Amino acid sequence: MIEWNDSVLGFQGWKIAKENIENITRFLSVGFLIYKDKEKTILYPHIEDTKENDMVGSGDITIPNSAIKKITILKK
Repeated sequence: MIEWNDSVLGFQGWKIAKENIENITRFLSVGFLIYKDKEKTILYPHIEDTKENDMVGSGDITIPNSAIKKITILKK
């Protein structure tokens, strides 16, 4: 499970600047860690149980490491 922050698009049009200071949203994403390097982490929430060695997944999400606040290993 990865806890991470993402930016949020504000309301369209003119508004008072100080009303725009909380435009960050916290997300929780759960999945199988399939790739991680110094810039990004990639999760698959769905993987196919295949007999081959290749992992087949769907619904991948790529999260910039700079946005990640916490990674929790979930156990069976």
